[in-house]
Amino acid sequence: MTTLPLSPLTLIHSVWLLWLGAWILSGIRTKRVRQPEPIGIHLLYAPLTLLGALLLFSPTLDPVWPSRRFLPPSPLASLAGLALVLSGLALTAWARIVLGGNWSARVVLKHDHQLIRSGPYARLRHPIYTGLIAAVFGTALAAGFWHSLAGAALVALGMAWKARCEEALLIRHFGDAFLEHRRSTGFLFPRLHPPPHSLR
Repeated sequence: MTTLPLSPLTLIHSVWLLWLGAWILSGIRTKRVRQPEPIGIHLLYAPLTLLGALLLFSPTLDPVWPSRRFLPPSPLASLAGLALVLSGLALTAWARIVLGGNWSARVVLKHDHQLIRSGPYARLRHPIYTGLIAAVFGTALAAGFWHSLAGAALVALGMAWKARCEEALLIRHFGDAFLEHRRSTGFLFPRLHPPPHSLR
């Protein structure tokens, strides 16, 4: 029997580290912030996301979490999780490239902020969060631990909350243009048959 040089879960963690490094580097050259994020908004989603990430990537919580597996170790589940991680992070990279200098890690407005409606934004309003949610649940699937699944759920909740805060800001800034964009796109899941743009 041959063995893989790296387990799928180890490979997943390596992919996350590479993605994080590239994500940080890509954020160096963006537009200057015009309207900073209120501290209250940051305190709503950041703790959920941080706690979720800690649970997601923790190998075990015994004896804190005695019944620790929701799936027995399975190569099939690990490979399915790896596929989810790769596809999810690929979506975040595509969306990040399309967003360009308008991207920010926080809920802010940039100088000359543009409403992007091309690429994945033609069907999704928050493709970066969609990709991250897919990737964290893929990680939990590969790990098979209950606390990893709980961590993925917390990250997803934090991302959804942050997306709602972003939408409130974009509605105030873009007005009817963003409301029309919202009617024709999905929040975190794409609309397969968006309504015609003429319906305003």
